[in-house]
Amino acid sequence: MTKLISRCKVDILKKLNGIVLHIILWGIYFVFLWGILGPYTICENSTIKDNIFLISMGLLIIPFIWNLVSCHKFEFARTIKQNILIFIYIGIRLFFLYKQNMDITILRTILIEILFFLLMNNILVKNIKSIDGMIRFFLVFVFVCNIATILISLKINIENLASYPFLNQLVLSNGGNLNTIIIRNTNFLGIITGFSLMLSVWYLNKKKPWFWCHLILGLYFLWFAKCRSSQIAVVLCLVAYGVVSISSKIKERHIAYITLTCSLCMSILIGIFAIDNTNNHRTFFDLSEEESQIQMFSTGRYILWKSDINVGKNHFMFGSGSFEKQKENRKEFLLKHTSLGIEEQEVINSIQYFNSHNGYIGLFAVTGFSGLLLFILILFQKIRNMDEISCQKWCLPLSYFFIINLFEDYYLRTPVFLFVCLFFMAIFLGMGSKNKLIPKS
Repeated sequence: MTKLISRCKVDILKKLNGIVLHIILWGIYFVFLWGILGPYTICENSTIKDNIFLISMGLLIIPFIWNLVSCHKFEFARTIKQNILIFIYIGIRLFFLYKQNMDITILRTILIEILFFLLMNNILVKNIKSIDGMIRFFLVFVFVCNIATILISLKINIENLASYPFLNQLVLSNGGNLNTIIIRNTNFLGIITGFSLMLSVWYLNKKKPWFWCHLILGLYFLWFAKCRSSQIAVVLCLVAYGVVSISSKIKERHIAYITLTCSLCMSILIGIFAIDNTNNHRTFFDLSEEESQIQMFSTGRYILWKSDINVGKNHFMFGSGSFEKQKENRKEFLLKHTSLGIEEQEVINSIQYFNSHNGYIGLFAVTGFSGLLLFILILFQKIRNMDEISCQKWCLPLSYFFIINLFEDYYLRTPVFLFVCLFFMAIFLGMGSKNKLIPKS
């Protein structure tokens, strides 16, 4: 009888833990969705917004600790062994934090990294059987946002925008583009649309009208939003989907490996090219003909890549530590390598607050060679440890992220709206583990 009562208590606590975890995940999910909406920018206090995000993510520690203490010692030891790279990564980052006198910006960045790795770990998500509800809600959310943006753009233009004070405030606060009335960043507008297309390929029944409505609207909206990074990623992933569909030898897992490897190699080549074209005896903005072409094709990103690669080279092993310090180092570097003319000063002022717009270069600049290497190895390890069903579900959306990060900086970034992608990526990798934890009997 005592054993029965004890087992009942454990079962109740397990169910309660599962409920708490789902509530927290849905709460974080809605914080993220709120963060990508245009009205979010009306709240101008960035500290409050960041703290809401950190608190919501920090609540994950509660179910994580419960899952940790409720699994077999064997499973616990195996999980520690499987995640040794994560422990090394965090250890290096904490050592750097100590060497930098506990800088608060570095501490905040490391906290984001720890929470992301928790979300990526199967210890946290072992009680989650499905996130289908989140996926379907996201597909509907993006579909509605796209339709609303199109309808508003048909009715309103820049000339008569002043007649709509609230919408005018949204547009002005989000960069002056009509595309940002609903979603506050025009690039992210296209990115979440492309991501929803990748999810719909798996989740929606291709024989029903809803799939084709979603597909046609999504493809049209990629053109409407003019987000080239998403357009490139969607085309490559659809090609990969076609290859996987007709070939029995090439699997989704291989596509994920290939896209991650190619994206990393392209970023390394960009870095080598940028350093090779950095001449300390001339102004930094005096670009060669090839550089000017890349700058134009990348819509101004090349200058960011070039400056952050050079900043990262000066902090090669451990990086600058945080995104805030990275931007400070970037500004110092640019001021030292320009003529300080009026035009160049305006360019520096305009780009000093931008992220790297390349997740691999951004990781290198912030965490150094050691952080970049370990983070990529962690991703490879997590993909390798995914079961076949999870690979079929998640590897194409993951590949989409890997390609997008050639043009955007979505790895371990702190702004809330960027974490929608990381949220899903971490959940996919956590749920896909072949080595499921066995609870105590």
